[in-house]
Amino acid sequence: MVMFKKSEIYDILYLNLDFTFWSDAKQWGYTVGFGLEEGFLSQNFKFFTLTKHWLGRIQEVVKGKLFRQVWCEVVRNEIDDTLGNWLESNINIRVAIIFESLNYSSEEIDLNPGLLTRRKIVLDRLKYFTHCIVVDEYDCEYLNSNNIIKAFWWPVAIPSRFVMTSIDNRPENKAIFLGSIYGSRVNYINCIPKDRLILNKSTSLFLPLLFNINQIIAYYISKYYPFNVEKFMILNIRILRFLRRKEFEAYLKSISNYNILINLPSFVKAFPGRVIEGMSVGCTVLSNRINDRPWANSNFVDNESIFYYNNEVDFLEIFRKLYTNDTSSVKNKAINNVIKFHTIEKRFSDFYLWLK
Repeated sequence: MVMFKKSEIYDILYLNLDFTFWSDAKQWGYTVGFGLEEGFLSQNFKFFTLTKHWLGRIQEVVKGKLFRQVWCEVVRNEIDDTLGNWLESNINIRVAIIFESLNYSSEEIDLNPGLLTRRKIVLDRLKYFTHCIVVDEYDCEYLNSNNIIKAFWWPVAIPSRFVMTSIDNRPENKAIFLGSIYGSRVNYINCIPKDRLILNKSTSLFLPLLFNINQIIAYYISKYYPFNVEKFMILNIRILRFLRRKEFEAYLKSISNYNILINLPSFVKAFPGRVIEGMSVGCTVLSNRINDRPWANSNFVDNESIFYYNNEVDFLEIFRKLYTNDTSSVKNKAINNVIKFHTIEKRFSDFYLWLK
């Protein structure tokens, strides 16, 4: 008698985004990557995670597994017809993840020409999906109003276990900025006296090295190993998850040493993870308002949980006040706001209420 192995059933197939080298990967934070796994856990979901190196061998590594949903980053992961058709044929609920904006000004495209085709590429990939989560409210409204896909607005959130419950004194009364410096950001950075600002402080030299080694090995195995790669893939993801969590913990510990966290204008028309992350560890956040994004700006109340600036003159004036004044009450209100509205657990709870 022929015996058939029963398929293993998962709630989620998670096609996470990650990179081969830390120089690229460091811009893609834990809260928009492996942090989503903590949201799956909050829903008691059983999940199976892959990253982009393994997408070309997806049918091999998920053989014998069935999935109720797939969550897939669709801006930078390569979603070709083969993968898209396979997802469409095998999984009923297919959630596209869009954690970047799809519309850019001509000035932004001049700074980064690759942005010119992003919108077209992503819209084409959405044909394989049933729902999407979107960080930019403009894109969310566009997708819904044009009946392209059912879109849910998803401001970046943080797992609740990383949120401080009390404010400690900052060891250094300095500001920190974490991010690339381009365009108008240069002028803002130059406003601040150099002895009061820390730029892109490295949290570890060892973790990025391990990251690169792990990912380079994964790349070559996924491309050239002729036999079943499932065991290699599982080990790669476990190491990658561990390194990402350790790096995130070190990063939060590092920024918690500083009094002020600065957020500057970005290609993405939404608040990046650093805003929520800074609030979560007791930093006072000084940020630009996001042009034409009222939903995003209403997430925080000016002078209560955040300090908004409108231009370079405004920025420097507010910075000087923050540098000399006690902002403990604002920090506490920001933490309470994060706990109430901006945890991964809250975001997943709201999403599944919407999905029903």
